[in-house]
Amino acid sequence: MENLTIPEVVSDITQYKKLILEQSNLEPIYKAYTAFRKAEESEKDALQILETEKDKDLLEMAKEELATAKEDQERLTKEIQLLLLRRMKMMTRIS
Repeated sequence: MENLTIPEVVSDITQYKKLILEQSNLEPIYKAYTAFRKAEESEKDALQILETEKDKDLLEMAKEELATAKEDQERLTKEIQLLLLRRMKMMTRIS
């Protein structure tokens, strides 16, 4: 969060604490999303190898990577949904 480095924000302790709390609440969502994007990239890379490679060992590794990437994406999708639902419930309570 860029705002945490702005001198006006740092000098306003109430606003600073609020932003720190918000950042800590959003961090798990950010980390899960980042992991999801990496799994998407792994899937893309594995598919490219499967389309272009002839070596049996590399093809087998790519198949395993593809399966793992799809499993990770499925797991992370559920995790992100759960984290967002929790966040929405928390925001509803605050409002």
